[in-house]
Amino acid sequence: MASEIDAAFFTEVLESNKASVREAVKETILNSVKQQFQWELPETVKKVFSDFITEEVVPEIRAELEANKAAFVDAATEIARTAAAEVGKALQKQIAENLTKSWNLRNVVEALTR
Repeated sequence: MASEIDAAFFTEVLESNKASVREAVKETILNSVKQQFQWELPETVKKVFSDFITEEVVPEIRAELEANKAAFVDAATEIARTAAAEVGKALQKQIAENLTKSWNLRNVVEALTR
């Protein structure tokens, strides 16, 4: 049988199965195109989106921030001013608690040693 397989045999097989071969080639090409779109399209869309954000959105946000810069500086200054006072109050409270605990501990130790 191996000697019977030659170009004429393949031509006959292809001719007798022309419709099936054509459909298989068509299906293979379609699957290849689908796969290419599945791999390339998300990356392409991602790049277009990233470029849009960088070129169009970021400058608008920057302009808005620049337009309101004084308000940001005022708010940050107020936070810095009040933060120092709040930290001072918290430290005073912690020191008072530590002294109270120390005083109570001393009284307990003295009472136990009497």
